[in-house]
Amino acid sequence: MKIGVMSFAHLYAEGYVPLLQALPDVELLGVADEDEQRGRQFAEQFGARLFDSYADLLAAAPDGVVVCSENIRHRALVELAAAAGVHVLSEKPLATTLADAQAMLAACARSGVLLMTTFPMRFSTPLLQIKARLDAGELGQVYCFNAVNQGEMPARHRAWFVDPALAGGGAMMDHTVHLADVMRWRLGSEVVEVYAQTNHILHSDKVNVETGGLVMLNFANGVFATIDCSWSRPASWPSWGGLGFELITARGAISVDAFWQNLTIYNERVGRPLWTYWGSDANAAMLAEFMAAIREQRAPCVSGEDGYRALQITLAAYESTQTGRPVRLTHITASVNRLQVSSRTHAGLSQICGKSAPSCVICVLSQNYDACGALSIDNRAKGVLSLTIPFKITLYIVAITIKRQTALRRVAWQQAHRNDRQPYVTVSRELDKVEPIPLTTEPYSRR
Repeated sequence: MKIGVMSFAHLYAEGYVPLLQALPDVELLGVADEDEQRGRQFAEQFGARLFDSYADLLAAAPDGVVVCSENIRHRALVELAAAAGVHVLSEKPLATTLADAQAMLAACARSGVLLMTTFPMRFSTPLLQIKARLDAGELGQVYCFNAVNQGEMPARHRAWFVDPALAGGGAMMDHTVHLADVMRWRLGSEVVEVYAQTNHILHSDKVNVETGGLVMLNFANGVFATIDCSWSRPASWPSWGGLGFELITARGAISVDAFWQNLTIYNERVGRPLWTYWGSDANAAMLAEFMAAIREQRAPCVSGEDGYRALQITLAAYESTQTGRPVRLTHITASVNRLQVSSRTHAGLSQICGKSAPSCVICVLSQNYDACGALSIDNRAKGVLSLTIPFKITLYIVAITIKRQTALRRVAWQQAHRNDRQPYVTVSRELDKVEPIPLTTEPYSRR
């Protein structure tokens, strides 16, 4: 299978290329970049062929491409690849506007190609373990998430990250989408209300975008959540940042660190400690899923629609910061998890909807549900993951501090007051009555 990389603007492209080169039965066809100097630098670094233009790369007939451009340029490159009949894995956020995201989905549907969003946390072994236990009912009802996706200010890696014209925003655009997607995936429920606050306290003398943010989400199933999406890690931190969360359920609280599988290396040349990862590789598993979806002519387990939904939540958070009020979202109430399309054709989708495939996608995105019969589609594509490295999940059964309980009650009361209903006093009551559940160190393997 032949894969190309479109742009090295996003620093993750530097990580994807060696992973692609290591995948069996995958050939890195080549790379292209509108920045000739940057493209030549990385082509030489990885021993890859450098194409003169994106059009030349697509003319070489790759099976798929990975789009790693600046956020604002995702649409142009995805539409270019779709027009060439090439499957696409696009960096997150999918776009910077809902109109661009809709156009990307429609272009890929029209050409019969796959559009997958880079949400590697769907393939994180710790997160997969908890997802399996939630699905099995072992943890009981979920009440709330308290999540963090903190990182260093990324300007020293790529200046465009702090340019709102190219990135679409600052820390909130950069670090909200991953956890928004994780929560939707775990809960099987959509966000119905978003409230957010941002600030510019950190790095105020260096950048003109928000560097700190807190996003509060209400889900249709009654779960509420918070996301700390700040660029709050210092430049001396051993890694770019991290992602983790605490999940409060009827049977206790689970604390998960998605990047705990690491060794700390003290390097005098670098002058600061560095983390080197020894365990499972979510990015490698994500790329393997993209290849598998192309090979098997099925929808990937993370779709373009998932990228659209995460972007919708993020843009609602920006709207909330501007108005100072919660923003309500409207979502599809029927089960439309995946619009599975066969390679190069939309015959099946047209038969269900009775319209052309692009119109069907537009129906879904514009919420024209009554006119579209495709709402009966429920293709939950299964991911491919064979990583079985153990990891650390700290499971607190009853050890919830008085401070945490007080904070939960306060947040629950605020949520209830805003929604004119009784607060979730059952959270603390259930936590007082929980029974211990067995701990396990057995790794979860998703195949």
